[in-house]
Amino acid sequence: VSHNIPFIVSGNQIYLPYVGVFLKKGEKKTKRTQKVFSPSTQSLFIQLCYGKECFGKSLSYLAKEGNINPMTVSRSVQELVELKLIHVKKVGVEKYIFPIYEGKELFKEGQAYLRKPYGKKVYVPSEKIKCGIPSGEYALSKGTMIGEPTMKTYAVHKKNIDINEHIYTEEEPLIHEGVSELELWTYDPEKLAREGVADPISLFAYMRDIRDERIQLALEELLGGFS
Repeated sequence: VSHNIPFIVSGNQIYLPYVGVFLKKGEKKTKRTQKVFSPSTQSLFIQLCYGKECFGKSLSYLAKEGNINPMTVSRSVQELVELKLIHVKKVGVEKYIFPIYEGKELFKEGQAYLRKPYGKKVYVPSEKIKCGIPSGEYALSKGTMIGEPTMKTYAVHKKNIDINEHIYTEEEPLIHEGVSELELWTYDPEKLAREGVADPISLFAYMRDIRDERIQLALEELLGGFS
């Protein structure tokens, strides 16, 4: 552990330093700070982790390009500033954002504030799925060696779907054949999608505490691939 070398002891310990996982037998979760990002702040944070396009841009530009309310952008930027993850420079009446950390370093500094990206899950007949992108274990199967699950999971922004138009249940069915899981995200998963599937950081945000060696190794593999 002191040398940050990843290891797995079957049934006993998992240590994956990059994704911040160290679980011992009998422990259900890693420790979390109480503070978490708001959904809009998390979306912006993830964009900043993946690329430098937003750095050096004004808040009004970010609002226009993302089709986001300017006040929402302002609150998200202020939240990141207060957490000392970015800083802002004011030029005239405009404010511009600049990095303190970038890429993987930014992710490491902010990962403790990540929240679960969805508020609700429903189960829908697979033939009724008309929207969304692969998420959960199904998304992991697209980019790693983990096997494709029997029940596929899709992520959709809750504002982009009228759930009342679907035949669904909130109780996970006993038989997974012919049924898909639909996650109703609090921010738009398609804006952050990587190669057509839910982005690795959002997946990490809610799968990091799953006590399954396959999933933790798959997350480590995915997160190791972004710069």
